[in-house]
Amino acid sequence: MALSVFAMWAGGFFMVGHAGRGWGHLYGYYRMNLLSFFNSEGFSYVLPRLPSLPGDYEGFNFLGMGGLIVFLAAIPPLIGSARRKELNRRWVPLCAALSGLTLFAISNRIALGRYELLVLEKPHRLYMMAESLRSSGRMGWALFYAVVWASVALVAKGYRRRTAVTVLVVASVLQVVDTHAIWKLIEPKYAARSSTTWPSPLGSRFWTRAPAHYTKVRVIPPGLHPHWSTFAYYAAMHGMATDAVYLSRIDHFKMLAAAKKAETAIRFGTFAKDSLYILTESQAEEVSRHISEDDLLDRIDGFYVLAPGWRRIEEREMGN
Repeated sequence: MALSVFAMWAGGFFMVGHAGRGWGHLYGYYRMNLLSFFNSEGFSYVLPRLPSLPGDYEGFNFLGMGGLIVFLAAIPPLIGSARRKELNRRWVPLCAALSGLTLFAISNRIALGRYELLVLEKPHRLYMMAESLRSSGRMGWALFYAVVWASVALVAKGYRRRTAVTVLVVASVLQVVDTHAIWKLIEPKYAARSSTTWPSPLGSRFWTRAPAHYTKVRVIPPGLHPHWSTFAYYAAMHGMATDAVYLSRIDHFKMLAAAKKAETAIRFGTFAKDSLYILTESQAEEVSRHISEDDLLDRIDGFYVLAPGWRRIEEREMGN
């Protein structure tokens, strides 16, 4: 538990404080469906895609043809071990942890296929805590791996060597062959993206000159701009700070304050001299009423850009 808390701290989980919810109240939406172990979601030639509800894809836990064969083969050795009372108590803590994670993954909105069987009400405080881990279906992955490895171990120990090897080899081959249904769809997408650089529409010479004079790239309002990845990549490649970002969890109070500050800058022209601003057409029209003759407001590579003091910078460079 200490290592888990440390990993959460290192990943910035506690940085946004009590307001660190996601975009909307979504706990119970991205859950684990009770049929997730058997729903291929298109990952099989043989087994069908079962009906499910929106958001259940986060709890994707399909065992695969091979995994299902090993799981079924493991049932007789498991029953035999239970009858002989060979199940060790040292596994109780692990089973308890897996049970807790699985219940959290299923969430308070229990779904079987396309039907929502039960909705359990919960205190608001607990709901807000759960909201921080709203993609709860992913917590079911722990059970998935435990089932797979326990099944393999039971087959290996519960059958004669030749039988166990045959079952595991056949299951492995079936798993690879059957899941090829999705491999052939995914592989071209990743092959097309394999590159050491990110394609950027920012081709003007302006973009290579600007980092020498500006330290930040800002979008208004801050946050999830339609072209956030373009400017986040540009800022990263030039060592600049930026608020063009995609954030899964935010402090809503701080985000509202930042948005209000940005709106004030547009209304009164209070722009930071060390920042480039990426604007919409309507914002650029309003900003044009406030800029000085030293500022650049132009459309560059399809983006409306405000560069405070840019014309003075150009004059100085020409003078040198």
